[in-house]
Amino acid sequence: TDADFTGGRAVRKPGFTQPEDVWVPAQWDVHPGRSTRPPTEPPTLPPTPAVRYPAIITEITDPLDSPYGIPPRFVKIKTLGSPLQENLQLVVYENGPVWNTAIPISGLTPTNGDLFICNYVAAATTMSGSCNTISPSTNRITNEPGCYNLAIVRGDQSTFTPYYDVVDIFGINGVACSGTQSDFSGGYARRLPNFVTPRKVWLFSEWQVVKGDPDPLILYITEIADPADGMANRFVELYSPNRMDYDITPEDNIILVRYTGSNSDPDPVPFLNLQGFRINQYGFLVLCVSDACYGGKCDYVLGVNSIANNPGNVDVALMRGPYPDGDNEIIDIYGVPGQATLPSQDFSGGRAIRRSDAISPNNVCVADNWFVIPGGTFGGQTLLCTDMDPGCWSGVGDCQVRQPPTSAPVAYAPSKGKNYSPTNGSKGKGNKRVRRVRRNSL
Repeated sequence: TDADFTGGRAVRKPGFTQPEDVWVPAQWDVHPGRSTRPPTEPPTLPPTPAVRYPAIITEITDPLDSPYGIPPRFVKIKTLGSPLQENLQLVVYENGPVWNTAIPISGLTPTNGDLFICNYVAAATTMSGSCNTISPSTNRITNEPGCYNLAIVRGDQSTFTPYYDVVDIFGINGVACSGTQSDFSGGYARRLPNFVTPRKVWLFSEWQVVKGDPDPLILYITEIADPADGMANRFVELYSPNRMDYDITPEDNIILVRYTGSNSDPDPVPFLNLQGFRINQYGFLVLCVSDACYGGKCDYVLGVNSIANNPGNVDVALMRGPYPDGDNEIIDIYGVPGQATLPSQDFSGGRAIRRSDAISPNNVCVADNWFVIPGGTFGGQTLLCTDMDPGCWSGVGDCQVRQPPTSAPVAYAPSKGKNYSPTNGSKGKGNKRVRRVRRNSL
């Protein structure tokens, strides 16, 4: 019968993980031994002993725009650093290998442990000289727009019974990737550092998946404040010209980091993943150490051990996440990583404010884009928290003049809501615009 595996083996196909009280032949690969096969049938491959597989998928790209007409796409594979000796294939995987997409990767010589499978546009432009093999234009791998599930398999398609074993996989087997956690359409999927174990079942937690957006979130730094009256009054002000009342998504993939001293890499802590944070009705996201002085001007109060608490001699940047890394793409930055803070850059006791005509992010700091007020550090004007205007930039935002704080404790301030107390900064239902959220900076 179809269930006869005498002298061989029966292997459940990947993706069929539910118990069945009736046997379903389509869920199984049955490999009978030689004694049950006609003489003309090819032999069954012997069982392969457990080995450490030599390759994993680490990156898949699908750029949204391209000056070349067809986007330059590639797949990156990490190896042990020598030509692969096993019979390994890269395939589109849909409840099993799609064999007409198979690209042999055995015998290819990696560079620094990496193999690149490219489409012809990438091979001729952005990846020139780096591609190990070029995918034919009829192959879905690197040529099909949008996302697809990929796998490295050991084995190939025989004339009788395809034999294969999944070495590593990207995507949810049996599920089309569009609209799922593995959807990298118009963007990329990149394996996170240190996750080098091959997976027969895909784990989203080990990947950074960024889907492209024809109208992506624009976000940049408009002010960093270090008032002279204490670190509790420090804040960072971010602004988006194209998003209001907007919750930042995983696909936006933005973190806020800082660089100290002459470091060319961002500090590992503190940093802030902005996923889930809400840009307010004016387009601002104001992150404060405390709201004791600013009250409703702060969108989030993060505390002293947070990225809101920046002295005036550090560099502050927005970059792609999910964790600080020197190889991450910088979106916008104040300061120059890799060199000590210059006197003209130091805003200790004062603030750095973006010029009103600097209306796009810069991945390299442009000094002319900023007004720097050092706050007395070099003999200039001393600035206090009452001189600051968080949530207001170039006349945009909540720019109403705040009343100076009252020296004596006040139990209630009706204009801020019935449960507002200036002594502790708490807010009740009377102030719904600002959410006060304490978050761990990690």
